[in-house]
Amino acid sequence: MLSNPLSGIAVEPVRIHAVDGFELSGTLFRPDRFDSVDQTVLFNCGGGVAAFRYRHFAAFLAKSGIPALLYDYRGIGASRPPSLRAFDASLEDWSEYDCAGAIDWLCKKYPGARLIGVGHSIGNLIFGGAKNAPKLSRLIMICPHTGFLGDCRVIYWLPMAVIWHGVMPLLTHVVGYFPASQMGLGDDIPKRIALQWAGQLRPGLRSGATDSTSRAGILIDRCKSLNCDATLLTFSDDAFATPRGAKRLISYFPGLEVDHQVLSPKSMALPRIGHFGILRRPAADSLWPWLLALILRDPQSQVAGAPTSALRDKGIWPHPGTRIIEGFAIDNRDADVAVRQSST
Repeated sequence: MLSNPLSGIAVEPVRIHAVDGFELSGTLFRPDRFDSVDQTVLFNCGGGVAAFRYRHFAAFLAKSGIPALLYDYRGIGASRPPSLRAFDASLEDWSEYDCAGAIDWLCKKYPGARLIGVGHSIGNLIFGGAKNAPKLSRLIMICPHTGFLGDCRVIYWLPMAVIWHGVMPLLTHVVGYFPASQMGLGDDIPKRIALQWAGQLRPGLRSGATDSTSRAGILIDRCKSLNCDATLLTFSDDAFATPRGAKRLISYFPGLEVDHQVLSPKSMALPRIGHFGILRRPAADSLWPWLLALILRDPQSQVAGAPTSALRDKGIWPHPGTRIIEGFAIDNRDADVAVRQSST
């Protein structure tokens, strides 16, 4: 674990103007020295998860020499208004306005630096709808999914259906927003976003849109036009972001050059990882250096092999003798140890 996560870095509260003028709260974690900056990270949080919860990982990046910007979407965390009742916000707002505003802010702060997008959960989808997303040089998509219940692990279908499609819309209509914090489910969620989530009953992305000229359709088209290198990370014990869910999400990004890695906790020498474990402090020693190597990877240089080398040096993954089964390369020694999607 990090003994002192704030030593050697500066933590700056910042205000970010979304494209439509809405003011967002953010925090810039940067090295306290003023050396030249070659690359920066914009971190997109999961839906209904305050940026504050990712602060230790952002501090780790800053200590490693990479400035990292955390920000809260409108209606969440420090970007929440005094009352969520009657506060109007949509997933399209988070993507088209908020994410785009954060991209612009970081590009102006560090002109000329490579901008790397790191997203968690539904935050990965939010990158794609930003008009200026082509400014991202590469993406690290951690536990990506679209929010479709059918992509979750089967044993969780019933409880998730009750919460997402029963309790969520009912309480949202009664209270005026979804009081997730009262149920231990993260931050409270604005009404329209909660109802969009609850209304995701079919595999395809929908937001009340019926044709390609709708706002949602335009944002999905932007996802399709995004071209950059992307690494997807999913974990075998994640109830939400399964390989199937990641595959569905990436189908909306046909222009990405994708490396999809599906790993088990055993492969990373941890008892469990789940949906949040890779970004929590207990993973600092075992997973964050490996994740840092992925972030630093330059597809145009020999550094691209760093993540593989790091795991091999630890004796974790990959191992000789892998085989291809239905699009995945599986370690022959233990099929549960590591799975990696083949590019073939």
